[in-house]
Parts: sequence; structure tokens; C-alpha cells
Amino acid sequence: MTEFSKTYLTEKAVTERLNALMFSKMKLGTYTGDAAATKAITGVGFQPKLLVIWNQVTNKALCVKSNQDTTKTFCIAHGGTNYYVDDVIVSLDADGFTVGDGTGSANMTNEAAAYAYAAFS
Repeated sequence: MTEFSKTYLTEKAVTERLNALMFSKMKLGTYTGDAAATKAITGVGFQPKLLVIWNQVTNKALCVKSNQDTTKTFCIAHGGTNYYVDDVIVSLDADGFTVGDGTGSANMTNEAAAYAYAAFS
């Protein structure tokens, strides 16, 4: 995997972002990729404040997005390389979230791939 433009957060910034998130709801779920540029996952029951997604088969990437982030998603790739990239978790929606093909980075819509997620609000 090629390294992309990175933005590193300080420990203080991560702590501030996590402290801003108060969780009263949690939902665990799965979805299957379909190779689309974007894929809406609905039926979560709330708008997530924090979302964690991983590929259930390869475990090659774990991606995290909070409502404190802009367009970026933080991903930890196989081997421990960290990326802060666009078009992975596109948005946190009213009843779920939208994932993207990563435009060359971590792809959360690979065809027939099984993904798991943990959504918190």
C-alpha cells in the first residue's frame, strides 16, 4: 500500500476529540461491499458520533471516523501504517453512514468483501 498525505493528531487532540463524544447508544453490524464508488449503510437507528469499520476477512485495515472529523478518516493498515485520508467513511448519516472506495487508499466497498462496524452515539 502506498503512503498518502498524512495528518498526525497529537495525543492531546485525540483526547479532546474523544472527550467531546458522549456515547449513549451502540450498534454492531455487518455489510457486504459491492464495488460501488459509495455505499450507504442504513438501519443503524441513530446518527453515529463515532464509527469503526474493519474488513472481516483480511483484517488489512481498521478505519475510524468521528463527527469531529471533516472529510478525513483515520485508518490503520496491516503492518501498523497510519493514514488520514478522504473517501473512506464519507459521512455519518441520520440513520447510518456512507462508505467510499478510498480513491486509491483503504477501500470499504470492495466487491463481495465482508465488513463489520461498531457505531456509537
